Amino acid sequence: FIIVDEAHRADHDPLFKYFRNDAWVIGLTATWLRSGNQKQLGDFYSDIVAVVMPSELIALGHILPSENYVFQAPKLDDIKIDYSSGDYNQKQLQKRFAKAERYAGIIENYQKICPGKKVIVFTTGGDHCVDLTKEFCAAGIKAKYLLSEKKPETDKQYSGERSAVLEELAHGDVNVLVSVEMLSTGVDVPELEGVILDFSTKSYTKYQQCVARPDRPY
Repeated sequence: FIIVDEAHRADHDPLFKYFRNDAWVIGLTATWLRSGNQKQLGDFYSDIVAVVMPSELIALGHILPSENYVFQAPKLDDIKIDYSSGDYNQKQLQKRFAKAERYAGIIENYQKICPGKKVIVFTTGGDHCVDLTKEFCAAGIKAKYLLSEKKPETDKQYSGERSAVLEELAHGDVNVLVSVEMLSTGVDVPELEGVILDFSTKSYTKYQQCVARPDRPY
């Protein structure tokens, strides 16, 4: 009997060739879709069992309803779609989003809508992530970033070990945590009060995973 967590991700796919043919395999995920040129879940699983709907979880008090605000995305008509991911080309997307005027708009809206609240901001790439963190700090808002890649020139001042930074966020030593996709899946910080999506995507799974980070009751 084998349980695969976060089954929407392709990380576990290579393991299936090692499973016995008579093994029961159950994949768990809140988003049972894959985009782009990946093997779909139907290649590995025979049935979808929706054991509970989000509306039921909200009614039971296990997750929270959201209050939503929209700000204008840049023009994306000329951004290429990557064949493998089925999503926007990240380098082109970062060039379009990493703009000083957008940073100013995000910080203005944070101060207007959720000042002092603990939020995660998802960005389009490493440079975008670091620059936005700097702008939050320059505006007097305690912010740090988490990236999988090393940024020696800024890591010491604006980042740190993942577990330590998440503790700082939980305890209020940091109010804004900026990342790309490192924190989009499997991160449980009940103290989170909001999320800012400073990117565009064609992937429902990516959107759903990111937007659900602060839905735990606390």
